[in-house]
Amino acid sequence: KRIKLVRAHLEEDAGKLLHFIGSEPVDGSLVDLNRCGTPLLEIVSEPDIDSPQLAFDYLKTLRRILRYAGVSDCDMEEGSLRCDCNISIRRSKEDALGVKAEIKNMNSFKELKDAATYEIERQKKLVDAGEKVVQETRLWNSSKGKTFSMRSKEEAADYRYFPDPDLKPVYVSGEMLKEAKEQIPDLPQDVKKRFTGMGVTEYQADILTDEKALADYFDEIIKGVTSDSAFSAANIVITYLLAEFNQQKRALSEFLDGVPASHIGELIKLRQEGKINKQALKTLFPQMIKEKKAPRELVKDINIVSDESAIIKFVEEAIEADASSWADYKAGKEKASGRIVGHVMKHSQGAADPASVMKILKRMAGK
Repeated sequence: KRIKLVRAHLEEDAGKLLHFIGSEPVDGSLVDLNRCGTPLLEIVSEPDIDSPQLAFDYLKTLRRILRYAGVSDCDMEEGSLRCDCNISIRRSKEDALGVKAEIKNMNSFKELKDAATYEIERQKKLVDAGEKVVQETRLWNSSKGKTFSMRSKEEAADYRYFPDPDLKPVYVSGEMLKEAKEQIPDLPQDVKKRFTGMGVTEYQADILTDEKALADYFDEIIKGVTSDSAFSAANIVITYLLAEFNQQKRALSEFLDGVPASHIGELIKLRQEGKINKQALKTLFPQMIKEKKAPRELVKDINIVSDESAIIKFVEEAIEADASSWADYKAGKEKASGRIVGHVMKHSQGAADPASVMKILKRMAGK
């Protein structure tokens, strides 16, 4: 869905009133002036958002764009991205928007979604009971999962904008606009389109482009492998690399700095050469990160059966041990191959590559 913007303008941040310390309410109001004078970009959207999930998706998409453009790190927990949410409801056959309540004090994407969900239900109950929704500012309390009235707003705010006599007007010429547009880097949707064009799935591309650091890292991997390896590279990054990252308490960019993209490229090549299988990859990955060694150095110490003659021996033993499955497979029952491959994997202690086993089986069966 397309969300229209009313405006985006620059301000200086102001002091803020505190009514909670953590999740605990304070007696009265406290004034925090620590962020006074900090440059602030305010982006206001049209009332096109019709669900808490869409509000969640919109804010995440907006943050992703701003991060790619280098505007800000947009860290909600650090206060470099904040949002207020105006909620109003109306009956399905009505055109006019209902009376809105402005929700503040949401410090994460989840809190935005939870606060919006709660506030919609609160307003529904009021309307169903024949009561009026009051135009007001409300605070979200995450520990109680509720919004609380902060102050009422009888009318829409009249800010009475006027020119600052100390600031000269800035006239944006067509040339300035053209130059600014040329400086905009590839944005998430552009990068995603490029990745899917390489053979990466939509699902994989969504994950890879969620953070600019990860998208840049994936680009580095692709530079060192063949053009048809993008899907395999994406699979390794998502399945193994991000799984390791999720176990560590480090920023993503810091974590990626410790894992050279060339090492991921080596893993892809080893996998394509049949020198490691999935089980070996699972064993090798955390070891590679911990010891900071290239995969080709580490693979020597892992028991991998990649020699075809050794795999043939395991296959022959499996056929001898399970002659009926072999007969079924030769007769066209493809599922029977699973029992033979399973026998090989068991007796090789997972060291044989299943793809190599299947290739040999097909050749021996004349398929």
